[in-house]
Amino acid sequence: MLIPPFSAIPSWEGFEYQGYCALYFALKQIYDLIQKNKAENINNFKLGLEGEDDFSIIQNDEYLSLHQVKYGSFSLKNKDKLCFILSILQYKAKYGYFHISKPKTLSLDFIATTQNLIDELLEELKKEIKAKNEIPKNDYDKYLLIEDITADTTKGSVYSILKFVSKQPIDKTHLLEAKTAIVKELLCYKKDLSTKGDKDLWTVNEEIFETTRDVKSASHKLIENILEIQYQDRKMYLDNCEVKLICDQVFLFIKENVQDSNTKERKNNCKINFKDIYDKVVFDYKTDSYTVDFQYYKLLERIEEVFNKYPTRTNNNCDFDKCEECEKCNLYEQIEKIFQLTSEEQKDFLYKLLLKTPNHDLPNEPLINRLIITLLRKIDGLKLEASKAILMQSEGKFFRLTLDSSGESYELCEQLNQEIHKPDGDKLLMYETDVLITDQLNEETFSHDGNKFNIIGEKELKDIALISSDTIEKKKMNISKPKIMRLINRTEAEKELNNK
Repeated sequence: MLIPPFSAIPSWEGFEYQGYCALYFALKQIYDLIQKNKAENINNFKLGLEGEDDFSIIQNDEYLSLHQVKYGSFSLKNKDKLCFILSILQYKAKYGYFHISKPKTLSLDFIATTQNLIDELLEELKKEIKAKNEIPKNDYDKYLLIEDITADTTKGSVYSILKFVSKQPIDKTHLLEAKTAIVKELLCYKKDLSTKGDKDLWTVNEEIFETTRDVKSASHKLIENILEIQYQDRKMYLDNCEVKLICDQVFLFIKENVQDSNTKERKNNCKINFKDIYDKVVFDYKTDSYTVDFQYYKLLERIEEVFNKYPTRTNNNCDFDKCEECEKCNLYEQIEKIFQLTSEEQKDFLYKLLLKTPNHDLPNEPLINRLIITLLRKIDGLKLEASKAILMQSEGKFFRLTLDSSGESYELCEQLNQEIHKPDGDKLLMYETDVLITDQLNEETFSHDGNKFNIIGEKELKDIALISSDTIEKKKMNISKPKIMRLINRTEAEKELNNK
């Protein structure tokens, strides 16, 4: 083996597109086996997620395919092509796939490029191995230098391959042994490639998903198809929310496995049995418990449904019948951002929108339409921020959009007093927000004294001003002292913030 495995952890931590591509491809393989009445063979397959490439499919401990995922615009250097082809050969995979998010024609020159680079590597390996102190500086380019064999060498370079193949410690004796082994392996690959064309080894996967949301949607359909075949009795009550919940639970399971494999003992060795993935897919999460997670999925679905009705809804302040026909408005942009969040980020966003953990009391469609859809359409300054809350700054004050439907301010006090001191409570509420936009409430003095929320009137405000040398405005800037917010209803919010 010449090409070292790599860790998928950095890309998976910050970016999930390739993970959902891996999940989709595994689900597709499982679905194909079920359709062919070969469900019992699921036990023979594994999904590899770290090491050989972005992901791989393994059957009976033999590699069926290696998969490389490219999101957005990308370019391939010659050494990228070399590494891809050599990885297919060294793992004896039957085929290799590129998964891309934008239509692109990749030139069929991978094998020719690899053959040329193999010749260059063989030529490089003819050089003697020397330490820098053994030769004049002007002759460095005539030798393979021990000091240049470092961890940051370019993948596919002669130094990278020597470092990977050589035994430890890296010294002249071990490097000479490695050089002999590398030459022998390269000559074998050169012979193998002499009878092959690019189409014999790799292709671009025909299914193209532009966004994570697209590949998730395709995965939802596969999950639904699997359940309809395997558990026909669940077909009657299977809904989109349950399918989305299942998909994200399976993805979370896969991601946890990738993270757990990032240890010295299991480095580059994340292999997940298809049977474990299948068991996660067919588990009845909805019957097991009407969970908080499931309620978040229901709320997200409800927001999407109300948004989809918007262009044709009466009094919608829109001149178009379909969103695709117009230049994208603030409503469209923010909804798109919401649905591009990861599942964990979406739950954080919805929690901050509700100002509480859902307890079988989700907002109805009219409330969602009044607060989310209408206000995002009419107030361009309301934006989804990095804190996962919808905020707008006006005249030095931060306004935060909510889905609060309290009829009286004391109801909101009680709700927030229950939530704010929970370990996962929304602590930023007190410090990043000056005004809460609600459905009905208008209060000038909604206060948090460090322990609980209260409504205080003019007399109490005067008393505070007499006791303290600070003004109320200074209190708003000092988190160690009472935090005073305003509550405004949606009508007042529109008047105050529109066109600012």
